[in-house]
Amino acid sequence: MRLFIALDFDEQILNLLAEKYYILKSNVHQKLKWVEPEKWHLTLKFLGNTNSNKISDIIEQMEKINYSNIPTSVKIQGLGAFPEKNQPKIIFANISTDNQNLNQLKLNLEDQLFEIGFDKDKRNFNPHLTLARSKKSTDLKQIFNDLKPYYDSDFINFKGKIEKITLYESKLSASGAEYIQLFSKKLQ
Repeated sequence: MRLFIALDFDEQILNLLAEKYYILKSNVHQKLKWVEPEKWHLTLKFLGNTNSNKISDIIEQMEKINYSNIPTSVKIQGLGAFPEKNQPKIIFANISTDNQNLNQLKLNLEDQLFEIGFDKDKRNFNPHLTLARSKKSTDLKQIFNDLKPYYDSDFINFKGKIEKITLYESKLSASGAEYIQLFSKKLQ
């Protein structure tokens, strides 16, 4: 089973972001694999291929975390890209990391999962919502030029409410990933 743990946002913020998403989608003229709004989430930890008998252990560790200091709202500000804006292989809405409690949640989750055998992430935590991915045959320079007017931080700039933390299974197919909720916990 391919598993990950993510934060899910309320419908209001997803609707606001969807308005911006459809503007981008209609103005980027290269073929991209667009992530549909109902699949948006903030990944905290990708667990990868995991034996199904580990699910109860993962849930147990998730329940040990103190969520009382976790922010229920975050700022979604600016459009970004990995590995960088002028080489946009992954296009995303940036989640502001002003709130240290979000970073602390990530660290707490890493610590809890380490106890049951999962390696800690070596990469820096860069919270974001993936909007699209470029295909191998895509002209990255053209995507950059299409996106240039939207990289201004005011294009995407609003606060969003986090509803819950969720353990998902990701099933890959030719039509894209399907996310199946295995466990979730409402935040406040």
